Amino acid sequence: VRVRPYGITEIEKKKDFITYLENLDLDYNEMNPKDLAAKLTEFNIIKIKEIIGENKWFSLPLSMQMLASDIYWNAGQLFNNFKKGLIKADYEFALNNILGIFSSYDPKAKKKAVFVGLINRRVDWYNFVAEDLDFKTITDYSVEKSKEKGKKTVIIYEYSDGTSHIINTKLDLHSRSKYRKK
Repeated sequence: VRVRPYGITEIEKKKDFITYLENLDLDYNEMNPKDLAAKLTEFNIIKIKEIIGENKWFSLPLSMQMLASDIYWNAGQLFNNFKKGLIKADYEFALNNILGIFSSYDPKAKKKAVFVGLINRRVDWYNFVAEDLDFKTITDYSVEKSKEKGKKTVIIYEYSDGTSHIINTKLDLHSRSKYRKK
């Protein structure tokens, strides 16, 4: 898979984005990486507005707009509970639902796996939005082998109010990740 600057991959498969560029008389093969990334972000925001409604988009706090754009950039979609939280203006619910977005294809194992780099990204975004909206923040997290039957990996998020959020998953740890203890 060719990875362009700004993490843009498989652009050839993004037919609706290519059509969008063509309607603007632009050719992605001739665009510099920064302009291409800007147009992809612009396009993704159009798609998000189609999903949640333009009025809802403009009513979101800026930090939630930025988070939604980042999620859409990385996943090409808004996951159901995250989307529900945006639509209902339950931002804490939406925010909590990004913590389970941590899997990535592991070419070595030839399947999806828990990628610690995505957990780091989610924690950063979680705390950015939580600080903006005055929610509890994540103070630490761990990624360990799960002891729960049928599960392989456990992610434990620790919050500033002393509570924790535990996600046990059937996914293995990605071959490019390492377990992380608090």
